[in-house]
Amino acid sequence: MAVFMGIDYGAKRIGVAFTDEAETMAFPHSVVENNADVFYALKKLAEEKQAKKIVVGLPLALDGEPTDATAGAREFAKRLGRETGLAVDFADERFTSAQARRAGNPDMAVDASSAALILEQYISRDDFMKRKMG
Repeated sequence: MAVFMGIDYGAKRIGVAFTDEAETMAFPHSVVENNADVFYALKKLAEEKQAKKIVVGLPLALDGEPTDATAGAREFAKRLGRETGLAVDFADERFTSAQARRAGNPDMAVDASSAALILEQYISRDDFMKRKMG
């Protein structure tokens, strides 16, 4: 059974998380350096975990409007979809890093924990749950 892959995009590091097979919980997985090999590394992780979809955190302002980082995350997601051949969707990532820090995670683990929070938000959305329940 396939899982969802969550991404917390950052200019220096990419947080990665995966759901369980039932798509009911998300777990931090790893942090990947955002360098020339990032798409290869993420594709390999997606294949290893048999991901069927990627959910990328979309940085938005407090009022929900796009920020300077929004375009970068969208461009990254577009290329990630091309490189992996997987569908990519977005989830609002506001407050995920702050939540991960409050949980007492070390700096590197914040990125992976943020990715898990992004995924949890995505799989708990009403429209997702309605589709899943059929």
